[in-house]
Amino acid sequence: MRPGCFSSSQRLSLAATLALAPLLTRAETTAPGSAATTNPSHSQQTEGNSGPSAGFDSAPVAAAKELMGGFRLGRGDKPNMENANFRMGDVIMDLTGFFSTTYDTNINQSRLAPIWDVIFEAGISLKTYWEISSTNSFSFTTTVSYLKYLRNPQFDSGNNFLNIEPETELAYYLNFGEVTCKIYDRLSYEIEPGQRYFFDPNSASLTTSVQYPRWNNLAGALFGWEPVRDWQMSLNTNRSDTIPDDKRFENLQRTSYNHQLSVEHPINSDLTMGVFGGWTETTYQKNFNNNSKGWNYGYNMSYAFSPFLVGTWRHTFNDMTFERGGFNGDGSDYAGQNFEVGLSHQPSRDISHGLQWSRSSDLGFAANTRETDTYLYYVSYRGLRDGTVSSSYSYASGGDSGGKFAEQFVLRVLTVSYDHPISRKLSFGTTYTHTNKDSNLIFGTHDRDQVLVRLTYDF
Repeated sequence: MRPGCFSSSQRLSLAATLALAPLLTRAETTAPGSAATTNPSHSQQTEGNSGPSAGFDSAPVAAAKELMGGFRLGRGDKPNMENANFRMGDVIMDLTGFFSTTYDTNINQSRLAPIWDVIFEAGISLKTYWEISSTNSFSFTTTVSYLKYLRNPQFDSGNNFLNIEPETELAYYLNFGEVTCKIYDRLSYEIEPGQRYFFDPNSASLTTSVQYPRWNNLAGALFGWEPVRDWQMSLNTNRSDTIPDDKRFENLQRTSYNHQLSVEHPINSDLTMGVFGGWTETTYQKNFNNNSKGWNYGYNMSYAFSPFLVGTWRHTFNDMTFERGGFNGDGSDYAGQNFEVGLSHQPSRDISHGLQWSRSSDLGFAANTRETDTYLYYVSYRGLRDGTVSSSYSYASGGDSGGKFAEQFVLRVLTVSYDHPISRKLSFGTTYTHTNKDSNLIFGTHDRDQVLVRLTYDF
């Protein structure tokens, strides 16, 4: 994520807020098990989720449909090109440029020795779409940016690598009969300051690092099929790789294979229900964390109490088995339940708000698994002369499953943002974020304040 994520893109829809994947079934492109932020000048998802500012009448219903649609793993959605601004033959493109400045009081997320800095970022977002024929199409989406640190130039992109966001994707779409197929590859490179811990074989203990550079790649295929009217079936199969670009983090290098099948059906105009199940297998390059494999299955539903009040629910059962012998010392398996429940409400044309409660699990940073309970409230107001004010507060508590280096933590995040269109092409946004984390690990505890100002130009 880039600093600009503090502005409009940070005001996630309820669907995105609630769509926390079940244990190990999402092929992540982020570092496992870290409760700290993933970029010095902007928040990790758990540190900055806030609510939507969607239009009147359809906001809660649209959010619920998006959430339910997110479970259709094989639907193969094509990029939205409504704002396309360039064309080369049959290829249409949407190009956006952005520039931001962020003041960060604690880029290394340290309680003992915090480092402050001012970060400048310039970048572009590009979406391209080529409809080859009525049954074949091709798309490419990317966001690339350059980061400049005023006081700590060792973290500049010029000394490392350009920031390539996880949304970067190359995709080929194919329709044959009633089946839709999307073959995709998503590549990202992230390097950021932030106090990370890693295993030091010389001292046989965890120690800290100021930055964690890594490549992430997710490649796979999604298939969607409607065998009977209003019955949606989908299959997602993929491989994900996390490859640290720093030898000190080689214990985190891993490969995961994920396979997920889902079926969804609208019971009536207000209620939609679905079931899903999947298999995942993860292998680490080094013998620090334990390899794993296992099943997950569950159900999801969305109910519209009214056009302006929608509830969503997702319940997942997990049965994961871990090998023994990893140096992290965690000898546990995981047989638990995850859930996401939310309520989205739009009482007027200008106001929308919502609640979310979730329990999620993921691979641990220095343990087999990490389980987190998250409570979030967001509110958005659009009545300030085309401007939008939004805010969110989240409280997350969780911990590792065991081992020599298990962490227990509490994470609190408050965000307040304002977005305003200056003209048809130019927009302005600013966001303040306060983060507080308490941890049993001395280098896991910190406070952090960030102020971002951003300009975006849509060519």
